[in-house]
Amino acid sequence: MGRKIQITRAQILQAGLELIEREGAAAVQIKRLAASLGCSTQPILWQFSSMEAYRQALFQYAVEAVRQRIKPKGADAVLDFWRIGATYVDLAVDTPQLLRYLRADPAALQAAGGIGLLYDPAAKARAADGVAAQLQLPRDVAEQLLLFLIVYTEGLVSLTLNGLLQVEKQQAYAMLQDAAACFLAKQAADRENRITGKEG
Repeated sequence: MGRKIQITRAQILQAGLELIEREGAAAVQIKRLAASLGCSTQPILWQFSSMEAYRQALFQYAVEAVRQRIKPKGADAVLDFWRIGATYVDLAVDTPQLLRYLRADPAALQAAGGIGLLYDPAAKARAADGVAAQLQLPRDVAEQLLLFLIVYTEGLVSLTLNGLLQVEKQQAYAMLQDAAACFLAKQAADRENRITGKEG
């Protein structure tokens, strides 16, 4: 009789994602996948023509899994941008191996949207337009704010991934909020100084 239980493509991809989260990308080997699925290597090769094809599909699967965590609404540019930064922090704290894996290919992340906003100039421009409109900021100030927060978030995440910063997620969120508040306060003070003719 033929097999009654079939290992699906989604199960194989999920097994690879879990391996990456636990042990990193180097752990994604066909025998390790088969062992985690409780099968031989044959079902993996039935679903994917090669391990290279599997790895390409796995990267897209991982990006989509992260995109589902962000779930931007589109109506609130500030909240959507915040979700991206918070998700980036969450990944660094909760699943650092997965984030290292995703960061290995910035071009693919750029194409993916969501967290890829950090690498995508066109997406950053759209976000700046939305933030400028929502916060009633000049477009160039909104663009500077986003750049500032991207650099700040990237630094926070990089320090965390490299083990140079031990931070709880709530503390990291507060740091990001404080950084944004400081930036906006400085912009307001600079604007006031320009209006009153004072040098800052």
